[in-house]
Amino acid sequence: MKFKIQATPESINSSAGLVPAGRLIDHLEFDKTLDNTTVNETTLHDVPNSSCVRSYLGLLLEGRTAFDEIEARRSDKLFSDALDVPLVPSAATMRQRFDQAAGAFDEVLKGGNVRLLRSCDFGSVSTRRGELVPVDADVACQDNSNSHKEGVAPTYHHFDGFAPMFAYVGTEGFMLANELRPGDQHCQNGTPQFLQECVDRLEYIGACSTLFRLDGGNDAGENLRVLQGRADYIIKRNLRRESPSNWRETAREHGTEYNPREDKTVWHGSLWSTFPDRKGLNTPVRLVFEVTERRTDRAGTPLLYPDIEVQSWWTSLQHDSDNRVIELYRDRGTSEQFHSEFKTEVGLERLPSGKFATNSTVMQLGMLAYNILRRIGQDILQLPGKLPLRKEIARRRVRKVIQDVIRVACKYVRTSRQAILKLRSDWSYFEVFRQLHAVYS
Repeated sequence: MKFKIQATPESINSSAGLVPAGRLIDHLEFDKTLDNTTVNETTLHDVPNSSCVRSYLGLLLEGRTAFDEIEARRSDKLFSDALDVPLVPSAATMRQRFDQAAGAFDEVLKGGNVRLLRSCDFGSVSTRRGELVPVDADVACQDNSNSHKEGVAPTYHHFDGFAPMFAYVGTEGFMLANELRPGDQHCQNGTPQFLQECVDRLEYIGACSTLFRLDGGNDAGENLRVLQGRADYIIKRNLRRESPSNWRETAREHGTEYNPREDKTVWHGSLWSTFPDRKGLNTPVRLVFEVTERRTDRAGTPLLYPDIEVQSWWTSLQHDSDNRVIELYRDRGTSEQFHSEFKTEVGLERLPSGKFATNSTVMQLGMLAYNILRRIGQDILQLPGKLPLRKEIARRRVRKVIQDVIRVACKYVRTSRQAILKLRSDWSYFEVFRQLHAVYS
């Protein structure tokens, strides 16, 4: 069939999902504070700070990160009305405003994120202490190779980039906080302050029964001092110079032996040990271990000397079994998917500015966009409308929310009294979309 291409004056758009997303942005209540934030005392701005922030949030919600992308939206009436931006800024204005702010917007955006999280429900994990909300904190490097951006340096992944710290709350993966860091900054540098900020936010939003799970790079007494008495934790130990052979003897004495196959032996067990801290943390802490002895390699060839692998964790969970503690820690591997969604699906692997402070603001905006998309994805699963899914799922990826809800074709009709969004009547998400807009409005 031959197609004939014609132009039309009708307002046809591909981002209908910005309408319900815009209502969620309204709930962040940061406009007045942003507009009262002085970014350059010598300049009067025709475009308010809040318009720059809302416009860039709109781009992020579509999976776009470059400032220049806003030029295609300046004449888009739906983009303007959905995000409540009377005057969409130019790319130069937006970039300059963020540069002039030099991070002044960051605390305001963090406050907006806390208000958003207060309205979210977090999935929990079961322990002997009851239901605990997991909080996974870790570094995830961003590849910004072949650039001269401020803060770009060699990372432990052997590429040039940044090494930001992230914290996710709940089994759904809402982002609690992030902190942009230079690529060569050690993962423990600044982490106690980061954890303190996370605990304070969790208490503010009402999530008081939490379980922090940290990698071996954060095996430090400063972290335990922050968490003790305020949150439960499982922190992987850094073995440093401990002997695997000595650990095998300890496991034989204090652990339970398993033999998954003839050439492999595993010991699980726990001890009470004083944390090796130089600043006076002398409280005994439970230490859970897993020691694995392999007597053949992957090809089945017998080894002259057995290969011994040791993993151990500090934990405040006193009554859960060793296997349960290990299982709870390994469940944090799901947070790697959250990193992937933020970097590749929201699109913030490569940051758009050459200035470190501006990229830090972009990271906070990215956190808001990520959480809005996550909230929409989770709310869709709870609505009674029928979804075109093959099986029941517990979490929708950010990419699917962008594809199925945000980037949706529509016809926008605006009259003197009302604004009408026309969608296909046979669209499988129509009823869910309508309910979503009603809930957020």
